[in-house]
Amino acid sequence: MKRKTAHRIRLVGEGLQTFERQANPKPLSDDTTNGFSRTIGALGSETFAAFRHAEQLVVGAGRLGSMWLDTMIRGGLRRVIDPDHLEEHNRDATFGNLPGDLGKPKSHVIARHLGAIRPDAQITGFEATVDDEAMLSRFRQCDIVVTCVDNDACRRHVAALCAQLLKVHLDIGTLVTRIVDGDLGDQSASQIQADIRLMLPGACLACVGGLEANDSALNPWGGDVAWKSGGRIGSLTSINHMAVGVAQQLLYDFLGGKLDTSYWHRLQWSTPGELQSLAGATKGDPQCAICHEIS
Repeated sequence: MKRKTAHRIRLVGEGLQTFERQANPKPLSDDTTNGFSRTIGALGSETFAAFRHAEQLVVGAGRLGSMWLDTMIRGGLRRVIDPDHLEEHNRDATFGNLPGDLGKPKSHVIARHLGAIRPDAQITGFEATVDDEAMLSRFRQCDIVVTCVDNDACRRHVAALCAQLLKVHLDIGTLVTRIVDGDLGDQSASQIQADIRLMLPGACLACVGGLEANDSALNPWGGDVAWKSGGRIGSLTSINHMAVGVAQQLLYDFLGGKLDTSYWHRLQWSTPGELQSLAGATKGDPQCAICHEIS
């Protein structure tokens, strides 16, 4: 039986809004796909085209964010925001920085690095915070918002904007925390964890759980979450690489039509040599004041 696809949805009410299904992304020319034959072979041309044409706005260009940006640039990255300036402790794992970049805005440093890799890409670095009114138009223009930050207030603000503007929100976070007393070099005294959350309209980080001062009953893993735990002791590129890889595949699955629900993937390295992976669909809270506009 041939599957039918809805091409138009009309919401009856004030304004009589109509939403029409966008046409499939236009095929990419040979000069655009040069060097991507293996990726296209694995994803399929339509998924790859959707990936290349989707405009991302990335919030955070530090250790984790710059890794995501470096990975994404060959897919046509467009926007990056990070209000911070490069500091000495950022230099060991922030992509693209040089000794003379200390004190410069991270977004400008990574934009220069990405531009050197792909001069044809449209890359803009903004030295602005997400609550700057000037950034609202940037949120409206993008298709997907990616947060790679260590600040839950920023996460919550972006979640609210994505809910208001019906944007897809991909959040990537990693954490290394102390779980027992011990020296910094004692690996048994630390827990290494990553949360990768793809939020579609109808769900947000505030209602699924995982933000400070908000442990939602919808949190699929139950109990307290790492983002609320104290004792953060550092950052590791190992878990950052794993988190970026999982997030990239989630994005591919969504753009390829294989994933049509909000999804939470948790990685945890709590025992030496053992990676635990928890993953599952999650849903929003119909009583959430952020994504369901409850006053």
